[in-house]
Amino acid sequence: MTSAKSKQKRAMQEVTVRLFNSKDRQATFALEPWGETYPFASDDDFVVIARGPTPGSPEIDFGDETITVSGWPGSTVQLFRNGEELGAGLFERTPVPEAPLEVPD
Repeated sequence: MTSAKSKQKRAMQEVTVRLFNSKDRQATFALEPWGETYPFASDDDFVVIARGPTPGSPEIDFGDETITVSGWPGSTVQLFRNGEELGAGLFERTPVPEAPLEVPD
């Protein structure tokens, strides 16, 4: 017998994205919605490993001075700069909350 909760369980996926700063100047790397920011030097290599339900995927915004990677509802991430894990360290980031269906007035 399967429970209603297990029937609602969505398939999970893992998405890996590698980002390089090819500009001659430092930028900022932002990880949302966790509110983390890191300097992004021209020789840095950032790797984001995102895990979460399907459908969904990380969104990447390439601004003039900031590159922002955002998770999708139910996802969590690991972040590495030049092979070293950043941010969460000994604890896992909390999953991105589900978006509200209606925005309050």
